[in-house]
Amino acid sequence: ECQRLCFAVAQKYYAREDMARTALEAYTAAIQRYHGRATLIGYYGYGNFGDEMTLRSLIEVLPYHRLYIPHAKKVPPPPVPKGSKKRLHYTGRYLGVLYAIMRSREVIFGGGTLFQNSTSTRSLLYYCLVAFFARIFGKRLRLLAGGVDTIRGTLPRAIARKALRCFDALSVRTEMDRNNLAKLIGSQRATH
Repeated sequence: ECQRLCFAVAQKYYAREDMARTALEAYTAAIQRYHGRATLIGYYGYGNFGDEMTLRSLIEVLPYHRLYIPHAKKVPPPPVPKGSKKRLHYTGRYLGVLYAIMRSREVIFGGGTLFQNSTSTRSLLYYCLVAFFARIFGKRLRLLAGGVDTIRGTLPRAIARKALRCFDALSVRTEMDRNNLAKLIGSQRATH
């Protein structure tokens, strides 16, 4: 009940309905109807309202029956939607992520501006390494309604460029994200 109220308040005061609709369309259009296992990658479990709502939306919308979610657990993880047969497996970072990737068919980076180093180069490298490991293990990679900000430094930019070129599908939130991505990887592959 509390979660539903929070979502209603956020939708009324903080989110534009067309943004929510666009993100939902991007999620459903970018994913094939494969009912298997996927790993969700994002800034989940730290109490950031937008990231927690994105995670909740992905859990409800994605057609996979088993989801592996690296989660910091500083806030309670979202429950399985009522009436759903989905199984959620919350893991820690690092070894838990590698295990999740090996057991998944697809790795989905959802929402948030994950590819940036204005807050931390370490987090940028973490997300790039996750993408590299997923590609090494032969998994499909998708960025859904993600954000790509300006990346400072020649080496971080080169690593991010290589990581983003590993993705099978790129969907960004805004035109600015699309432009940043195009500058970074030299392509117009991203959908908005």
